[in-house]
Amino acid sequence: MGVTELTGQEALSSKRTVDYIIPYPYGSNIRLGEAGFPSPYLSLMSQMAIDAGAYVFSHHPEARIVLAGESPYGPGFPSTTDLMIQRARDTFQVPVAALLPVVRDDGLGNDNTYLQAEALVSFFEELPAGEVLVIPLAYHLRRVAHTMRAYGAQAPLYATAQSVLAACGVKDYDCYAPIIEGLEKSERILRLVNEADPRGRLLNKIMARKGARLVDVTTGEDGKTRLENGYAQEKLKQLCSEMRGW
Repeated sequence: MGVTELTGQEALSSKRTVDYIIPYPYGSNIRLGEAGFPSPYLSLMSQMAIDAGAYVFSHHPEARIVLAGESPYGPGFPSTTDLMIQRARDTFQVPVAALLPVVRDDGLGNDNTYLQAEALVSFFEELPAGEVLVIPLAYHLRRVAHTMRAYGAQAPLYATAQSVLAACGVKDYDCYAPIIEGLEKSERILRLVNEADPRGRLLNKIMARKGARLVDVTTGEDGKTRLENGYAQEKLKQLCSEMRGW
């Protein structure tokens, strides 16, 4: 498919020019916070992506981090973009001027791969030209690249979040690797759909009816990690029902 994929070391190298960094978002989860109200937080995979993006930024401080995250719980809650910005600032001290949120002109959320790619390509039409580095998770790279190309992206570079984190010696997420790698099975099906429908019109219709998906790696009270796979609005309704039951 002609994708230029860098290793983590190549993405970090000071010999390479990087003007824009896109840590691909993977949504946010939600739980009851300390005050007893629903509180969104980054999914594990979104956290991996923004961490990798921040590490690349630390080697290319002249770059800008571009964020097109989801708004799975509606306007009354922080979006995935908001949460990624917060983590970049609080954990990695990325200056606010280096963080560029992408907001759609039509008021919709960037709630899946296709809407994100569309919004990103449109956003970059208004920015000065430069070298773009997209950082998805490994299982997702092929579909991201195919979709970006379908919307007219001009041959960005790619590096997986896993490769960047490994190059930085980060092992915090290694224990979750088997579950994340297991997403490759469902991703194969989505890639087949993507081949026939590269701009995701069918999946966009499903999303308009069901809302943004919620896919996250979580740890239960028993200490075991598992894949949570559902819809964000259903999870929010469940939490609101629990609140009313108190």
